[in-house]
Amino acid sequence: MELAKDNDVSRARLKAIAQYVRRGGRLVIPVSHRTTDVLAQLLQSTVWQPPVPVVPPKEGAFEVKRLAALDNFAGVQNNASNQFPAAKIAQLAPPKMVPGAWEVLNSDDPTRDTGKPLIARMPYGLGSITYLAFPLDEPPFTTWDGNNRGPTSSRVLFLQKLLTKLAPRVNNQVDPNEQRGANDLSTDLQRTLDNFDVRVIPFGYVALFIVLYIVVVGPLDFLVLKYVFKRLEWTWFTFPTVVLAVSVAAYFTAYAIKGNDLKINKVDIIDIDQRTNLDGKGNTKKAFACGQTFFTILSPRIQNYTIGVEANSLFWSQAAGKPISADMVTWLGRADNNMFGGMQRGGGQGFFRKPYRYDADAAGLLDVPIPVWTTKSFHASWEAVNIPPPIHAELSYPARNKDPHLVGMLKNGLAVDLDDAWVFYFDKVYPIEGGLPKGAEIKISLESTQGKGVTEWSAGSRDGDRPQTAQGLYNPSNLVRKFQFSERLDPANNTSNHSLRTLDLSWRSRTKDLLQQRDDHIREAILVARVKFALGPAEMLTASVNNPLPTNLWMGELPGDKKTRPSLAGTLAQDTFVRVLLPVRPKE
Repeated sequence: MELAKDNDVSRARLKAIAQYVRRGGRLVIPVSHRTTDVLAQLLQSTVWQPPVPVVPPKEGAFEVKRLAALDNFAGVQNNASNQFPAAKIAQLAPPKMVPGAWEVLNSDDPTRDTGKPLIARMPYGLGSITYLAFPLDEPPFTTWDGNNRGPTSSRVLFLQKLLTKLAPRVNNQVDPNEQRGANDLSTDLQRTLDNFDVRVIPFGYVALFIVLYIVVVGPLDFLVLKYVFKRLEWTWFTFPTVVLAVSVAAYFTAYAIKGNDLKINKVDIIDIDQRTNLDGKGNTKKAFACGQTFFTILSPRIQNYTIGVEANSLFWSQAAGKPISADMVTWLGRADNNMFGGMQRGGGQGFFRKPYRYDADAAGLLDVPIPVWTTKSFHASWEAVNIPPPIHAELSYPARNKDPHLVGMLKNGLAVDLDDAWVFYFDKVYPIEGGLPKGAEIKISLESTQGKGVTEWSAGSRDGDRPQTAQGLYNPSNLVRKFQFSERLDPANNTSNHSLRTLDLSWRSRTKDLLQQRDDHIREAILVARVKFALGPAEMLTASVNNPLPTNLWMGELPGDKKTRPSLAGTLAQDTFVRVLLPVRPKE
């Protein structure tokens, strides 16, 4: 009820919830038939952009005397104690809705399509909204199973099954003797981004020069002054001179070997939702885009950096408009305990060094200190709502055919070529030979016999010239693929995915056992592609018009109206990955 109040605080809270779901959050709403009017008011608020596809009607309820359907959902067998006095349950389905706008997980009559939904999950942006036709704090749910409140009660089993079905998977296979989170994907991402083409001086040479330095500043200085100049008191001059000369030599030698260029490794993941905002025929009206930017900076000098990120409108081609500043820029933490860079590791501050500061609303970072030849990793996110669909898609399937055959056309409206393109459809993944060049229209006809299993999804060869460093080849592609569909690619649940789990779209990849003899619902396909890897002068790549980057990195200034982006020094390694959620319509 607090959210329904007409004030700035309630509106800001509701806006935060909408953004959370759009960006991959999973919201469960228990619906009471007595407050459906309030729920409709909240879900039809303008803060929901795109609009929520299915809103339970303001009026409507039906009586139930038994929760047998929920018993089946929870796996409860022969429960004779789930009868109760007749109680009302909310009507979830409005009179008119686009078929396939949601997935009914449970109904009062699972054997018929006309059954009233009890549990329905609806995709929204990158996340989902799940409706329960009953509240959890009043009858009939609280009287289900009578007074049995033990661990085997129907209510407990139901909630456990609901979490298993709707919540992200959690890796519980952690060795207590190991650092928690050491095998988390966020840790792997930070390590991968911290791979620069910088020459490392072998330790043997360092040890050799340390020994020579000790010899020069100690015994040699003593012998020369005692037996050659016979003036031991000159050590007050020769000692600091030798120390200063060696320090200056070491400094310039290190610069000659390591270089003095700023280096940036940057990964952009762009998700485009063309599935949520549909018209009555299942065509996309407006698209929603969400971007995640991960980057690591190698500083060649001791310096404090002001850092901002801005979505590049040129990347969207015909959707170009006012640049969108990131609404969150922060450090890239790792989901581990006490390891260096871990989220739970205690921070430290030098005596003379001030901590960096967040700009208002965390839209940028001010005065971030990075020591000489060391690195720091960052994460930024942004979104664009109600934009023209960047990918023009006309996809359909034969409504009377059980085989998930997919035919149609795709046209790339972005300003860049999409290489290594694949289509995820049900439990198969299909390669698009030659990718999707910008402006090109590609006809596709995909049959299940042409598809591969998701675990067979492999990277293409068109990947550009990647740097070979002392740590190995710099290539985050396979890692990015892992957390894009981590649950499908890791069925054994061997790797944790905590801080990046909102990017996992495995739950949207349905299996063929959900197909019906007659299916007239809107289905979903996921286009996954990437832009060819780019490496070169940072300003040249950032300012490119022919191959624009999805985001521009600001250093020394924060993005804002009537501001000019400072020139970006150094070298940039850029990877761009694109995912597009596409509707698939039935066709006779």
